[in-house]
Amino acid sequence: MVQDLLARDEAQVVVWDEAKARAEAEWVGRTQQDRAEVVYARNAQR
Repeated sequence: MVQDLLARDEAQVVVWDEAKARAEAEWVGRTQQDRAEVVYARNAQR
């Protein structure tokens, strides 16, 4: 029974790690896109 709980906890940690990594990758991608749009807007104003 204890082993079942430990295995379930480890699986949950893996799921959380994957979700966190996905969220961070999406955030970084969005940040880079926003930065590119700001640079484009600045160049367009000149």
